[in-house]
Amino acid sequence: MSASRHTLLGLLLEGPAHGYLLGKRLREKLGPAWEINSGQVSRDLMRLEEEGLVRAVNGEAARHGRKRVVELTESGAVALDQWHAGETAGVRVSSPEFLAKVNLGGPERCEESLEHITSYETGCVKRLEELRDHRDSVPIWPVVTAERLLKRCATTFEMLEVEAHLQGAMLARETIASVQDNSALWHSSSAQVDADTVRAREKAREEIFGRMARRHLDALPGEQDAADAK
Repeated sequence: MSASRHTLLGLLLEGPAHGYLLGKRLREKLGPAWEINSGQVSRDLMRLEEEGLVRAVNGEAARHGRKRVVELTESGAVALDQWHAGETAGVRVSSPEFLAKVNLGGPERCEESLEHITSYETGCVKRLEELRDHRDSVPIWPVVTAERLLKRCATTFEMLEVEAHLQGAMLARETIASVQDNSALWHSSSAQVDADTVRAREKAREEIFGRMARRHLDALPGEQDAADAK
């Protein structure tokens, strides 16, 4: 089953919905990271219903005009759990599938996400070493040729891309580790969020970004010397 259909199952955990509302929920959770058009949502819901993973909700359609409202079935909940527990080897940390798993899995599955990031980082480092060895094996002296220079250039481009993925994995690790044990930051199943929860989220947000800012400043050479000079 495609990742998009599993994601729709996860979104239905928040309650019955029609296709437009599911698209809205997806945008709220992932922003522009995963664009699914209404046609794809409709096709995915139709397939999920054929497979018995969702079903139409009697009486709900009237409250939403002509839109068809569906809910998660027990079989759908089992399929969703299997997706969360399934192997994610080879899935990029920056991919919509991984981001959806983290977001929909909640704090209970953060440890699994961190394990995947560790494996992903290891793969990136190994790939960088392979690319570096390959680039360095292409001689440019004593005879300089366009073919050799372009080959080294192409390998360097790929190295830069892998390095970007590695930096993204580091950011994902820091973010997930920051929110892992803070339940106030995770979405609530309730339609209304009380004032205490809002304040708790704001406090947690300030603490997280405060720690990130301090680590950033510590990493900048000369910052502490400049502060001491003042």
